[in-house]
Amino acid sequence: MTSAGAAGAGPSDGDRFAPEDAAAVAGHMNRDHTGDALLIAQAFGGVPSATAASVADVDKLGIVLDVTVDGQQRQVRVPWKERIEERPGLRPAIAQMYRDACAELGVPARGEAEH
Repeated sequence: MTSAGAAGAGPSDGDRFAPEDAAAVAGHMNRDHTGDALLIAQAFGGVPSATAASVADVDKLGIVLDVTVDGQQRQVRVPWKERIEERPGLRPAIAQMYRDACAELGVPARGEAEH
């Protein structure tokens, strides 16, 4: 998996999910999977020294994370392995990204039943 680092200009309108769908996914991640965003940021966001992270947005091209590095806030974008066209594709893509981040960092992943 490659990392894209800084969030940059962002996706075009055709690369976005409906705002309520993106907000629902980000809200779920930030409520129920708080540590996952940090692992993803550290492994693939170009910020291995991040101390906090939350999901700011998701779109068809990737996930945008608000991260804290050295006490400073910034955003990073991590691309999906492949473009995701519909919301149901987000769950397995995020779960795989989490597992890949755990493997990259040498951290044991939770069981699949928890996703």
